[in-house]
Amino acid sequence: MKRKLTQPLLLKTITKGLSFSLMFAATLLCTVACDDDSKEIGPSPVTGITIDNAVDGVIKVPVGQTFQVQVTLSSKGNDAYQNRIQYGTSDTVIFKVDDTGVISGLYGGEATLTVMPSSGSIELAQSCKVIVEQKVTDLIVPEVFSVGERGSLNLVNSIIFQPVNATYHTLTYKVADESIVTVDADGNVSGLKQGNTIITVTTTDGSNITKDVNVSVIPYVDVTNLKTLGDITYQVMDVNTTFNLDSIMVVEPANASDKKLTYTIESGEDVISITDKGIVTMLKPGSAEVKVSTSNPEVSLKFLLCNITWLGRTGWSVDTSIKYGNGQNYVTDGTTGKPNDILDGDAATFLSLVKPGKSYDTGGSTYATPAGYDLHFTVDMKGEQTFGALEWTHRAGNSNNYLRVWGISVEGSNDNVTYTPIQSDIALPYKDNNSPKIVMLSKVVKYRYLRVHLTDWSDLHGTKSGSSMQIADVRVGSR
Repeated sequence: MKRKLTQPLLLKTITKGLSFSLMFAATLLCTVACDDDSKEIGPSPVTGITIDNAVDGVIKVPVGQTFQVQVTLSSKGNDAYQNRIQYGTSDTVIFKVDDTGVISGLYGGEATLTVMPSSGSIELAQSCKVIVEQKVTDLIVPEVFSVGERGSLNLVNSIIFQPVNATYHTLTYKVADESIVTVDADGNVSGLKQGNTIITVTTTDGSNITKDVNVSVIPYVDVTNLKTLGDITYQVMDVNTTFNLDSIMVVEPANASDKKLTYTIESGEDVISITDKGIVTMLKPGSAEVKVSTSNPEVSLKFLLCNITWLGRTGWSVDTSIKYGNGQNYVTDGTTGKPNDILDGDAATFLSLVKPGKSYDTGGSTYATPAGYDLHFTVDMKGEQTFGALEWTHRAGNSNNYLRVWGISVEGSNDNVTYTPIQSDIALPYKDNNSPKIVMLSKVVKYRYLRVHLTDWSDLHGTKSGSSMQIADVRVGSR
């Protein structure tokens, strides 16, 4: 006589009795379906699987202990109990799991448990995080933990938890003298007044390790100066790139009690964004100014971040302020030396001019510039241009500093008669290679003519070598 199962069944594995349940189910199947004229019942498609005893998707197991995973399988048919469950671990160093779902914690850390029915689709597989908990066995604390008066410092960062894979790095704190320091739940110690006290720290993972930390509050040291590495005042950025402004900030003195910096966008809020950690993102072309400051006391500086668009120079021309004895306004140097050579984008060609107070003989001509002469060149941009940056390139192929311009002043005009100062005494880097040097002007201006006065060179600093100054390339940019 054949019997049919008409109701779906659920098979739940439990901590104790899994083997009994499976044997009972097998016995039940044989009893109801194993007549001489019966056919073997195959496994039905599984419709779902759940891990029942993971809390918020996490199972926690102490090192050296076990945990029985409880799983529910469901099926459209009436024989879901015939499906076996497969268990897997992503890291056998952290934990292992047997074919009955028993997890054994081996090493402190995190790994993933995966369960799936042996006869179901892999798409039904479920997983959860397994944290194998390693208790703290020891705490190594500093001999003296120092914090500045009116300052704050995190104590946890100065404590070493052992072993290195201890799961929980949380502590409780007890201060012997709260008139000297206070400490919050995260271990941030605030110095109230100069003096010494003890903070007792205790682990919270059940290991109950306790240590005393000697705490010293040192006198408050004011910030006296805020600067950047290399004393740079700007950063040129491409759109959609980032720059870590915090990484170049220097707070002085080095032992200042409160070095925390705040970043405020003074202009160009639509051009950049900046985090409280000083990470700048360039959102679109333009320029922005950021104020960087300390708080106690306030010391600040302003830093420019910009995206530069270099203007096209087609049709532009260059003239110089001097006429030499042969009628030229430049010094011939082979095939180069001409004024317009500073517009060709080639660092191997250049404008060459004799330094004031010197002369130079070449090609049968003598080139001389009177002492004290205002030596300059003028770029005609053939129309009014808005700009706020210059790019200066020294001559390639000769790295002698005495051939380079060390400083300039710039003016602008729209009629080539009346010139308005733009910026004076601009120092040009001259000791490194001939890579382009960007000069960020103090303001954005609009002129047709740009006049550049050569104001500083090697002879003014005691180096008398070389008779000429050579400029390879000059570009003008908007920001």
